[in-house]
Amino acid sequence: MYPLLPLQVFKLRYKMEQIKKKYGEGSSEIKETIMEAKKISETISKEGSQLFNNAEIDGDDLHRILLAVANLFEYLNTKYGDDEKLNEEVRNMTKTLYDPAVEQRGIKKGIEQGIEKGIEKGDIRAREEMVKEMLLDGESIVKIKKYSKLSEEEITEIKNKIKQ
Repeated sequence: MYPLLPLQVFKLRYKMEQIKKKYGEGSSEIKETIMEAKKISETISKEGSQLFNNAEIDGDDLHRILLAVANLFEYLNTKYGDDEKLNEEVRNMTKTLYDPAVEQRGIKKGIEQGIEKGIEKGDIRAREEMVKEMLLDGESIVKIKKYSKLSEEEITEIKNKIKQ
């Protein structure tokens, strides 16, 4: 997907150069092409977000894609249209797609890594946290017992704490 981003920009930049030569800088054709660039930016951003949500790319890749989209749109808009409101709209759109999804996945990954480290060190609180997460995800007591190395009684205790 990365190699396609510059191609879209160069295609639109070429088109805008031709329009600028033919109709001048403030023409309605330039404005229409900038709106086309905005639509392309939105499409690429949404597709990137969908790939991330389907776990086909990671958060770093999504971040790079969205950053590239916002920067490339801003370049075109500033050079040919200079509508700061549109730049802000695209920046906000890319930020909205990136922040919530990546933040939630990052928090979950951090918790998982912390739990794993805690379990390796024998930290009972980390085991309890893992058990809570597994119970909330609907995992069976047998499976929880296997992974947590806690007794069925300990797991039941944790389960009862959750219900309170």
